[in-house]
Amino acid sequence: MSSTPRATLGVLWGKSDPHTSLLQHLLDTAAVAERIWDGYLAPAVRDRLDTCSGGRGRSLLALLCGLHDLGKATPAFQDKVPPLADAVRATGLHWRSLSGSARSWHHPLAGALIARTVLSSAGWDTPTIRWVWPLIAGHHGMVPGADAIRPPTPDAHGRGPAWGGCQHDLVDAVAEALGLDLTTIAPTSTPRR
Repeated sequence: MSSTPRATLGVLWGKSDPHTSLLQHLLDTAAVAERIWDGYLAPAVRDRLDTCSGGRGRSLLALLCGLHDLGKATPAFQDKVPPLADAVRATGLHWRSLSGSARSWHHPLAGALIARTVLSSAGWDTPTIRWVWPLIAGHHGMVPGADAIRPPTPDAHGRGPAWGGCQHDLVDAVAEALGLDLTTIAPTSTPRR
């Protein structure tokens, strides 16, 4: 983890009713992915993930599933529930008033952009990132084209180093909780059919 205090990461919300922190929601999802790997995932899928990750398919699946709602770490999402937004602002993460298209920056698209940025900075190669980001962008059932991964305004995604650092640190926190180093868990190839 770099610079964002854990308390700040804990204030970002992932579910409003019942209130669940975003980090907890991401870690819960990663834990479910591990359970799916252990008892339910088809052997052929496990083999493909193991093959592309040097035998670390379970960890890769947990990480990618854990990052599914990463795009909720943006003003466009955090602004949706005013009392929860006020708590986020109190940590020092600020944003301008959002309206129109800025309010509609969807978290799956935002998550894909954050994943592309953070995984690239961790040394993941372009072909790998090309098959990973659609998993996050399409987790609600529609995989968009690469041209859709552009925020309508910088304010919708989070302007400045505080938001960028927080988004990066959230990815690091998920990886750290899973005992992973982002620089070494990167798949070495694309899963093939």
